Amino acid sequence: MSKSGDKHRLLLKNMSGVVEDGEMLLVLGRPGAGCSTLLRVLGNHRKTYRRIDGSVSYGGLTPEEVAKSYRGQVAYNAEEDMHHPTLTVRQTLDFAIRCKMPSTRMLKDRSGYKVEFLDTLLDMYGLAGCADTIVGNAFLRGVSGGERKRVSIAEQVASGASVDVWDGSTRGLDSSSALDYVRSLRITTDVLRKSTVVSIYQASENIYELFDKVMVVDEGRQLYFGPVSGAVAYFESLGIQKPLRQTTADFLTGVTQLGERRIVPGFEDRAPRSAEDFERMWIESTHRSIVMQQVSAFEKQVQEDARGHEIREFVDQTKMGAESNRLRRRSPYTSTIPYQFIQLFRRETAIMWGSRYTLAFRTAYQLIFAAIVGALFNQLPETTDGAFLRSGVLFFALLFSTLVAQAEMVAAVSGRLVTYKQKSLSMFHPGVLALVQTVADMVPNFITIALFSLILYEAAGLAQTAGQFFAFLLFLFSGCLCLTAMF
Repeated sequence: MSKSGDKHRLLLKNMSGVVEDGEMLLVLGRPGAGCSTLLRVLGNHRKTYRRIDGSVSYGGLTPEEVAKSYRGQVAYNAEEDMHHPTLTVRQTLDFAIRCKMPSTRMLKDRSGYKVEFLDTLLDMYGLAGCADTIVGNAFLRGVSGGERKRVSIAEQVASGASVDVWDGSTRGLDSSSALDYVRSLRITTDVLRKSTVVSIYQASENIYELFDKVMVVDEGRQLYFGPVSGAVAYFESLGIQKPLRQTTADFLTGVTQLGERRIVPGFEDRAPRSAEDFERMWIESTHRSIVMQQVSAFEKQVQEDARGHEIREFVDQTKMGAESNRLRRRSPYTSTIPYQFIQLFRRETAIMWGSRYTLAFRTAYQLIFAAIVGALFNQLPETTDGAFLRSGVLFFALLFSTLVAQAEMVAAVSGRLVTYKQKSLSMFHPGVLALVQTVADMVPNFITIALFSLILYEAAGLAQTAGQFFAFLLFLFSGCLCLTAMF
């Protein structure tokens, strides 16, 4: 349920179904039908909703247990592909593999595993040719849109998730790239025996046939759930006829549109007209009874084979340090804090190297300003006549060095979404990332501030003693770090 002021609105109602290992579910619905809400709930992104009734089982694990200790087993991917644009494809996947590296109890040759796994991902998803190309984004030219989608798939595979949820994943792709993308999902699901849930708008017939099951949603209500081969026959039994030249996905999406659908002759008065009518007929149908029987059989099987216990034991064995620290078993992260710090520092260094021209421009910009302002206040008199001007120089130096730190705002805003995604995949703790960014910013900031201070201090003719110069430098550097830390 969603909160709006003091009122609450029911977003989803009477949703039931089972997605087994190695199966792909296609969720269809018009914009605003509730597909994204459903996928967020299935992806265990629940914090934005006031209350969620009913139950979701991830192979015997509850949503609360997954969020607390096994977060990385359920992966949700939104419409946009969120990556650091200055990293190459190889660096992006290498970081994901390193962060989810199993413990030495399960893996002896970790370096060999990393190299082999990375090469496998690049070959499996056709990324070997662009492995050393930056990922890019809307402002920085990199790989193509289809390749960027496949990078997202490969990164999610490297995370080791058992349940993959993809929301509006083909947005911005042409029909050929969208088909290649869904084929990649099909390969991943079949090879790794994952449970995959995907929502796609305007799916072609070739894309539709790659799925095992389909779910039709409208106004937050379930209109159908079952095999893709039986969806058309079910709605035709209700009196809705599929046009010959219309794709199955478009037909299922528009069954509630009175101006678009065709009625089977003789069903003019009996065909459902609203989402409530479709839901009522679905609940009364034998197809719904079959689905509920599958749900009951799945719950019974989970209890009999103790699947949840097996998942817990397997994931706990992959965690570093779990054999000597019981607290590590309850942690959602596979790696330890020191290990995360090392990997994040390596990545932050690579990000800075990718932005080296921006850093060089910012440094040159500050040095030129220092020279200009130093020329304006050149060799101020040491008498009281220069007291006011000296305070102006000191104020400008402190103000300029701190305001320059606002250049971090763009990188902070764009990188925040990447951090949210990778946190949900349990790659690293956000606190470690904040510490790494603070440490990594110290060296370039210190070099820039030191050169800026040297030029301005000498040009303005401030006190020529080492102690006062280093005090000047310390205040400027501290102010720059404080403003940088805000972002």
